Amino acid sequence: MINIDSRLYKLYELMVKKSRKAYTFFKKECLSERHYNRFKRMKICKKDTEVKFLDEYIVIRTKFYNLKYKDYYHGVAIVGIDDTTNKFFCHRLPWSLDFESNDFMEKVTVDYIKRFLGIRDGFERIQGDVIMRVKKLSFHELVEYFSNIIVSFSKIITTMKDVKAKLMEFYEHCRFKKSCKGISCRKTDELHREFPILKKLGVDSCDVFMFDNALRKRTINELKEIMLRKENEDLVLEALANVEKLCILHLGNHVIIFAGIPVSRYSTEFIIIREQDITFAHHEHGKVQVPIVDVPAIVEFDTLRHHGFT
Repeated sequence: MINIDSRLYKLYELMVKKSRKAYTFFKKECLSERHYNRFKRMKICKKDTEVKFLDEYIVIRTKFYNLKYKDYYHGVAIVGIDDTTNKFFCHRLPWSLDFESNDFMEKVTVDYIKRFLGIRDGFERIQGDVIMRVKKLSFHELVEYFSNIIVSFSKIITTMKDVKAKLMEFYEHCRFKKSCKGISCRKTDELHREFPILKKLGVDSCDVFMFDNALRKRTINELKEIMLRKENEDLVLEALANVEKLCILHLGNHVIIFAGIPVSRYSTEFIIIREQDITFAHHEHGKVQVPIVDVPAIVEFDTLRHHGFT
């Protein structure tokens, strides 16, 4: 059985020789027909196609003709080994003016490829096109993020009944209530019928309010002061556990499953408060689990930059 490094180098040798056996070898060892089609489009047997071996990747540069502008341009792709399946992948890079430089292939490095793909500081490639960054949070940072979550949730508080109830429960835990007469005109009985948990907590209509800009800022600052008190640390973690939920995030064709708290409504940043394995699943790459043990933490997900055509 040929090991991973030698398979990649063997493919590189076939490409240097402009051998059509490279197509057969790649197809036999690649992730899917889609990756094989990308590889074929790079025209590795053409005289002016260039290849470079960079340990982790094979870089391919070839010429394409643009019918719209009636001119040639260079396309670049990378070939590597998928960590999950140990099979070849081919990833076409979005066009850059750098590709047209005569010395591009001479100067290109692994670091350049990673930066160009969008693998920024702290990000690691997890599976296929998915990258993730994990940052440990101090208690002070955790409070800062949680106060931001409250602000974000308050903007949609009228449509997220479960969030409203859980925020009210948090205020009760911290013994923090604010009377806002005139802001809420709903009757207490009506409120209790719609949100039974508020009746259980003894929250009346004066305690339920929408955050206007001035009041929101004052409320959040006062709330942070309470949350940052050492004696309330357990209450903060308990409150976070109350708003934690099972998250199923779709990024391209990848599905990511974990327990967390979104930083905002459409964010790909999440607060993780308990040790767990984050599951990444894909129909080609299979399934991989990444342990998160240094909590609380904030995780951010993203995808690699790629060419517009698959």
